[in-house]
Amino acid sequence: MKKIAFLIALALASSTLISSGHAQQGASSPALDVLQRADGVKIVPERFLRAYDPVTIFFATDTGPATGGPEDSPQRFVTMEPAAPGAWQWLGPRALQFRPADKWQPLARVKVKMLDHDKGAGGETELIPLLPVPVSTVPAAADDPVNELDQITLTFAEPVDVAALSRLLSIELRPAPGIGDEGGLMLGAQDFDIQPLERNSRGDQQSYVVKLHQSVPDGRVAILRLKLADTPDFSDQTFELRVRTAVPFTMTSSDCGRGFDASTSDGIMRCTSNATVSDDSAAVDDDGNAVDNADAAPAVRQGRGLIFRFSSNPVAGEQLSVRDALRISPPVDDLTAEARDGRLYVNGRFLTDKVYTLDVAAGALTDDRGRPLADGFRQKFAFAPEQSSLIWDASQGVVERFGPQLVPLRGRGYDRADVRIHAIDPLSRDFWPFPQSGLDTDDDEAPPLPGKEPQKWADSDEISADAIQGRVKALGSPAISQFVDLPIKKGGVDTKFGLDLKSPFARIAGADQPGTYLVGLRAVDNQTRHWLRVQVTDLTLSAVEEPDRVRFAVTSLASGKPMDGAQIRLDGLRDGKFVTLATGTTDAQGFFSWELQKRADAKIRRVIVTKGLDTLVVDPDHAPAQYAEDNWTKPSAAWLDWTTNPAESRTEQSRTLCHVFTERPIYRPEEPVHIKGYVRSYLGGHLTLPVQGGQIVITGPDQQEWRVPVRLDAFGGFYHKFDAETPATGDYEVHFEPGDTAQATDQTQPAQTSGDDENADGPSDGNTDEAQPGDSQAESAETAESDGSESSPADNKVQCGSISFKKEAYRLPTFEVVLNNPQTVPLDSSFNVDLIARYFAGGLLADRPIRWRAVQYPYNWTPPGHEGFLFSTDSRYSGGNEFKSSPALERDGSTDAGGASRISFDTTIEPTAQPRRYMVEATVTGDDDLQVRSITTVNAVPPFVLGLKVPRYVPTPGAIEPEILAVDGNGDPVAGLEMTARLIHRNWTSTLQASDFSQGSAKYVTQVMDETVLERKITSTSDIQTLALEAKDAGVYVVQLEASDRIGRRQQVSVDFFVGDAAVAAQRHREDGHVGGAHGAVEPPDDLRRERRGDQIIGNQANERHPALPHAAGGEVGDIAQLLGDLLDPLPGILRHARRAAMQGA
Repeated sequence: MKKIAFLIALALASSTLISSGHAQQGASSPALDVLQRADGVKIVPERFLRAYDPVTIFFATDTGPATGGPEDSPQRFVTMEPAAPGAWQWLGPRALQFRPADKWQPLARVKVKMLDHDKGAGGETELIPLLPVPVSTVPAAADDPVNELDQITLTFAEPVDVAALSRLLSIELRPAPGIGDEGGLMLGAQDFDIQPLERNSRGDQQSYVVKLHQSVPDGRVAILRLKLADTPDFSDQTFELRVRTAVPFTMTSSDCGRGFDASTSDGIMRCTSNATVSDDSAAVDDDGNAVDNADAAPAVRQGRGLIFRFSSNPVAGEQLSVRDALRISPPVDDLTAEARDGRLYVNGRFLTDKVYTLDVAAGALTDDRGRPLADGFRQKFAFAPEQSSLIWDASQGVVERFGPQLVPLRGRGYDRADVRIHAIDPLSRDFWPFPQSGLDTDDDEAPPLPGKEPQKWADSDEISADAIQGRVKALGSPAISQFVDLPIKKGGVDTKFGLDLKSPFARIAGADQPGTYLVGLRAVDNQTRHWLRVQVTDLTLSAVEEPDRVRFAVTSLASGKPMDGAQIRLDGLRDGKFVTLATGTTDAQGFFSWELQKRADAKIRRVIVTKGLDTLVVDPDHAPAQYAEDNWTKPSAAWLDWTTNPAESRTEQSRTLCHVFTERPIYRPEEPVHIKGYVRSYLGGHLTLPVQGGQIVITGPDQQEWRVPVRLDAFGGFYHKFDAETPATGDYEVHFEPGDTAQATDQTQPAQTSGDDENADGPSDGNTDEAQPGDSQAESAETAESDGSESSPADNKVQCGSISFKKEAYRLPTFEVVLNNPQTVPLDSSFNVDLIARYFAGGLLADRPIRWRAVQYPYNWTPPGHEGFLFSTDSRYSGGNEFKSSPALERDGSTDAGGASRISFDTTIEPTAQPRRYMVEATVTGDDDLQVRSITTVNAVPPFVLGLKVPRYVPTPGAIEPEILAVDGNGDPVAGLEMTARLIHRNWTSTLQASDFSQGSAKYVTQVMDETVLERKITSTSDIQTLALEAKDAGVYVVQLEASDRIGRRQQVSVDFFVGDAAVAAQRHREDGHVGGAHGAVEPPDDLRRERRGDQIIGNQANERHPALPHAAGGEVGDIAQLLGDLLDPLPGILRHARRAAMQGA
C-alpha cells in the first residue's frame, strides 16, 4: 500500500509540474510597442521584408485569445507560401504575428492570404524580401587591375534567388578611369550568366559567380550595380563595385643599364658609367654583389645596355627577333634582349660617343598574355666614354715554348699600348719571388745614379717588392720597346683578352727558345708601367707524395712525353742560410725520387727544373692544386712543407668507422629506445674488428647526457636498451666513442635498469633485435687524433656514428581510411574514388569531416606492344606541347552514416588528352581531432593513341611506305577513327642579320620552312595500314598523323626521316673505285690547306705530338679518300680538291 501511495503522490506532483509548464508556455511575450493600423490594412508589412521582419495579420473581430499566446494551427486563419520555419503568436484577440526562425530568402516572394477574405479587401498580399548588400567580392574594389576580367564573385550572407539576382544586376563598361558615362557600354542579362557555388555547410555564406561571355578589354572599368528588388517600386541602387582591368601593354619608362647613370639633355638619354677602374673590385653579379674570382668577372659584366619598363611583362625569346622588334640605328653587334619582372633588358656592343635611335613600332612586342604593344615609342640615347684602363690580369705565369704565347690582359678604351721586355736570369733572386699583387713603376722617375745601383740579392730573407722595384728601375735598355696593337678598340667595353708575345720573344732569344722575361705594360696616356714575370718553357713538374719520399716527374708541356736527364733542385733556408736542400736527375721515365727517411728542419723557397737551356722555377708558397680523394684542392700550407718538418707524422693512423642506428625514428617518452651499432677499424685500405669496446653517449634536448659503456660482440657490434626516464620531449642524439670499457664508468643520470642490456651480461651471440635496413642511417666516421699528447679522455674523444631520434607524446590513430578506385581510366569518361573510414576495433566513422585534394602530374606512358612504332603520347614526337590540366581540386565533405564518401572526376574537362596521373588525397578528422590521411593514384590515358612507323633513313628518292595505326589504352586497335596524314618536305633558310660588320663576323638567322607535299584523310581499321607516299627529291621529310577525339582534343605524331641523293652516292662510289687498292700517302694541294686551315689530314708520317693516334701509312688510300669525302662533301669547291688529291694518290 505504501508503494501505491508513493506512486500516486509522484504522479500528482508530475501533473502539477506539467500544468505549470503549460501555463508558463502559454503566457504571451510582453509587447514593447503598440502595433495597430487605423487605415484598415490587414497585413503588415505591406510590400517588402528585411532579414528577420515579422508578419502581422489584423482581424476585424475578436478571433484569438484575449490575453494572447501561441497559435498551433495558424492554417485556420491564414496561409503563407512558401512555408517558412518560425512561430505564430497572438498579440491580442485581433492580431496574429509570425516571427521567422531564419532570415527571409532574398528575392524569394512570400504570399500571405487570410482565409475568408478576398484580395480586394486587403486579405492577400505578396511580400518581397529585399536584396542585401554582398559581404565580399572577388575581385574587390581596392584590388590591383585584373588581367582578363571574365568573372566576378559576389558573396552574400544567405542564399539569393538566382533568377531574380540576374534581373537586379547590371554591368557597365567605361573607358579608364571610369569617370563619366561617355563611351560606356551597358551589358544585359544576355551577356553574362550567374552560377552559385557549392557551400560546405548550411550556415556558410553563399557565393555567386557572374561569368561574362566575353572578357572585359584592357583599359576599362567594369561597374557592377545591384538594386533592391526586381520591381519598379524598388529599383533603387544599393550596391556598386568598380573593377579595373589591366592597362594596355605599353612602355612606361626607359633607363640605362646596370653600372650606368642616366641623364637627359636635348631629347637624348646619355648613359655615363659609374665604374672607376677595371679591376676585380668592379666585378659584380646580376644582383650587384661583388665577385671575388677575377676570372669570373668578365662573365658577369653585362656591358652596355638599356632598361625599358612596361606596364606588363614583355616576352623576349625565340619568338622575338631582337633586330626586327627593336630597330636600332646605326646597327649594333651582339644585340640581345632579356625580359624579366616587367622590364626588357637590351644589351649589345654599343660604341661610345655615338647617338643611337631606337624605334619600336606598335605591335612589335607582345607581353606574356599575348597582347601586342599598344603604342610605339622612340628613344635617342648615347653612351659617354668610360674611364680607360689597361692592366695585366696576372702577376706572373708560364707560356708554352712550342705553343701559343699569349699573356692575359684586361682593359677598355685603348687600341695600342707601350710594351717593354727585359730578359732576366731565371735563377736570379733579384726578381724572385715576384710580388703576387704585381709590380708598378713610374717611367718619369730617375734611375739610380752610378754607384748607387742595387747589388745582387744575397740575403737569406726574401726580397721585398720595393727592392724589386728599385732593381727594375736599374735595368738597362729593354730588349724590346715598342707600341703594340691591341685586339680591343677605343670606346669598347671592358674585355679580358690575350696579348701575343711570341714574335717579340723570338726576336730576343730566337724562335721557340726558352727564357724568363719581365714584361712592362704602359697605357699611351699613363706614366705608370705594370710589370709581369713570364717564363717561356716546355717543362712541367709533378710530384707524387708518399709517406717517406717524394717522386718528381718531369714531362714536356707540348707532347706530354717524359723528360730524362732533367735536373731538379730544391733551394731553401737551413740554419738561417739560403742553400740547396736536395738535387737529382730524372731517369728515362722522367722520375726522380727524393728519399726522406731522415728529414731535417728547413724551409723550401723554390723548386727548380733545368733541361739544357730550359728552366722552370716553382714557388712552393703558391703551388698549383693537389689531387687527393678524387678531387683537386688548393693546399692551405706551402707545397712539400712536410718534407722539411721532422715533427710531422707521415704514418697513416688507424681510423674507427661505425654505424649506429635505432629501431625507429620516434618514440614516446615512456618507451625504451633500442640502439644498435657496428664498429670497424680501418687501416691501409683494410677493415678489421676492433679489439676494445667503448661507450655510447646519449644527449637529450635539455643538455642531459647519458654515457653507457658497451662491449663489442664477435661481429664487432653492440646493442643497448635505453630505458632511462626521459620526461623531456624533443630531439635526442646518440653517438659512439671508442675506448677501454674497463676505465669507462656508467654515467647514466638518472639511473636506468639494464636488465635487457646485452652488454650487462657479457658478449652477445649476435641474435639481438636489429632495425630493418630501411631504418638505418648513413655510415659516418671520424679520424682518430693520435698526436701523443696525454690529455684527459674527455678532452680528445673520437666520435662516430652520430644519429638522432625523437621523443614525442604522439597519439596513435584509432581508425583507418581506405580508398577504392580504378587503376587506369580513359580520358573521355568520368571515374569515382570511394572512401570508407572504419575503426580498428570495429565500427564506422559517421558524419566526420573530410578534406579532399586532387592534383595532376604528367604520366609517361606508351601503349603496350607494337615494336618499332612511335606514338603520339611521346612528347618528342607529339609536337612538344606543355602539360596542361585543370587546377588542383580541393573540396570539403563528410562521411555518411555508413562511414563512406565519394568524389567524382570528369576527365572530359581536361584541356588536352595527354596521359596524366591523378593523385587523390583524403584527410578524415576523427572524434578526437586526430587526422588520418590516405593517398591513391589513378592513371588516365587517352581514349586513343596514334602510332607511326617509318624508316629514318631512305638511301634514294622514291616510294615511302610508312605504317600507321590507332590503339586504345590496352593496345587494342581502334577502328573507324578519322585521321589526317601529311607528308612535309622540310628545308632551312639562313638570313644575314643587319650589321655594320665593324666589330665581328657576319651572323645569320636560321628559319624552318615546311612545304606540305601531300595531305590525305584516312579512317583507321583494326589492322595496321600502310601509306603509299613518294619523296621525289633528297632531303629531310616529315610524316605527320593527327586526329581529334569526340571532345575536340587533338593528338599528333610527327616523325622525320632523311632521303639520300642517288647522284652523290654514285659519284662517291666512282671516286672510291679510282683509288681503291692503292697504297701511299695522300697530301691535299696547297690551296686546300689554305682554305681549310686548322683541319689536319694524317698522311704517311706518325703523329709525333699525339702518339696515341693511329698511323695512316700502310693503310688503304681509299679509306683516306673516303675520310676526305666525308669531311669535304658539303662544300662543292673543296670536293674538287679532295677528288684531285685522291687521283694524285692513285
